Order: sequence, then C-alpha cells, then structure tokens
Amino acid sequence: MKNINQFQSLDCQLGDQYDPTAKIVVSSRQEKDDYLLPRICKQIEFYLGDANLLHDNYFRRLLQENQGWIPLEAFLQCNKIKVILRNYPKGSKQQVLILIYALKRSDILEVDEDRGMVKRRIPFVDNSNFMDERTIYVENIPRVVDQQLLHQIFSRIDKQVLQVKKFDTYGFITFLNIESVNKAIQVCNNLIPKEIMERESKESLIQQ
Repeated sequence: MKNINQFQSLDCQLGDQYDPTAKIVVSSRQEKDDYLLPRICKQIEFYLGDANLLHDNYFRRLLQENQGWIPLEAFLQCNKIKVILRNYPKGSKQQVLILIYALKRSDILEVDEDRGMVKRRIPFVDNSNFMDERTIYVENIPRVVDQQLLHQIFSRIDKQVLQVKKFDTYGFITFLNIESVNKAIQVCNNLIPKEIMERESKESLIQQ
C-alpha cells in the first residue's frame, strides 16, 4: 500500500454536502426510478464489490454460507440502505421489493426474486495482496471533505478509481490498476489535488 500526504496546506470552505437525517420524498414513479433506485443499486454493488468484500467479513461469510448468494434482508441492516429507505416500514416486504426492483438494472449482480436473494455474476475471489498494491493511503484530509468529494477529486486525476474510504482526516483510495496508482502518486506529489480541491470547493458553494 502506498502512502501519500498531500492535503497538509489545504484550506477548504465547504458546507455540509451530505445530511444523513434528510428525508427522501418520492412524489412519483419516475422520480423514484431516477433518484431512489440508482442509489440503492450503486450502494449494493459497492457492498458486493471486490474492494469492500476484501475487508467485509460479514458479507463474505454470507457468500460462503449461501453458495455465492446473499439474502436481501441483510442489506436492510446497513446504515446507508436504512437512510435511503427510511420512509418505508422497517424490515417490511415493501423494502425488499424495492431492492429487487433496483437491482434489476445492475449489470454485475443477479437477483432471484422468488428467494429474495442476490449474487455477483462474476464470483468473488480473494486477492487481497493484489488489492493492497492498488491502494494508496492519504492523510491530513480536511474534515469538511467527505467521501463523495474525495472520490470526485481522485476521479479527476484518474477515472480508474475503484473505491474510496474516508475516516476522519485520512482515507484509502483503491484503483483498478497499478498504472493509475503511480499516476495518482505523481500528481499528488506535485500538489495538483490542492488546485482541484479549490475548484471543487467553489463549485460546491455555488450550488448551495
């Protein structure tokens, strides 16, 4: 795993970009299709992605116990899914049906409607050593920079970003290949992310 430290001198003035207490209001079927369902699909694809499964013992155990399948009810226990579905009765059949409907649009997951389960189209293979080679560690990240913005910043550097995890003032960025890792390190050492961050900050303030 590579270690870079390029956020020491950043001074960003950003407002809150994510409010976990905000209510999701779906006023029409079209709005639900355009907003709610893609979020659900993307989040579950993340849970079952290589980068997350390498560190997620819970979902990895469920995969092993169910021959590659995971009960959809398991995702209802995840905090981010709870937030998205907060306007629906907790643990209800309606919540499971929404997950099924959302996952039908996935190209990488297969859903079994009758059993209420989902699996990866390409089975998971534990290649943790290879993943470590494609991950960089970033520290001294301003607290106002959330995980979503951090993903946007590194996607500007290289589009092959596989996963971003942010914890307080540090984070882990995983890329699809070694070339992208080396490119990110070179760019960060030249302090270009500071320029990108300032631009993101201005755009965020304009949108608020």
